[in-house]
Amino acid sequence: MQPNTSPIYTESHRVLPKGMVWILLIASLVVLEIPLLAPWESWTLQEIRPNGGAVAFMALVWWFALGARIRLRLDAAGLRYQFWFLPAKKVSWQALKGWYVREVVTVEEFGGWGVLRSSKRGWGYVSTAAWGLQLVFADGRRVLISTQEPEALRRWLEAQAPPLSEFEIRLLARGQKV
Repeated sequence: MQPNTSPIYTESHRVLPKGMVWILLIASLVVLEIPLLAPWESWTLQEIRPNGGAVAFMALVWWFALGARIRLRLDAAGLRYQFWFLPAKKVSWQALKGWYVREVVTVEEFGGWGVLRSSKRGWGYVSTAAWGLQLVFADGRRVLISTQEPEALRRWLEAQAPPLSEFEIRLLARGQKV
């Protein structure tokens, strides 16, 4: 059996902004009722009353915040994208009408980060990245996948993906039928 030697593009990046760690840290201290203003030498078990449920909840929030990633893999057969713990989605190039790399304002377009649905823009696998790979399926559905390396992705698509004309790309970007 021949190994697959076709060029592959892969990308994996975190979903939440880096500053969110500070917000989570402060929220954790508040939820766990750790006295922030008292010197730590004076803390007693009575002052720190961690509730088992609160500890479990904050551990789950931290696990989600630090583990949430978007993965993207493109090869000659098609592409595969995945949000962290959800099953990966596989799409062949033939199932798509088109694709293009575009700028994204995630909070404005999708309302946040993660796997989100917009009535106008379809599904979004979005992070804090300012760019995304817009997929347009043959049946009209749309999926946007955030990318932190738009130029590398654009170069790979131009060199390796089945060709689209500039006219088709412009029509797809405007939401018109091809």
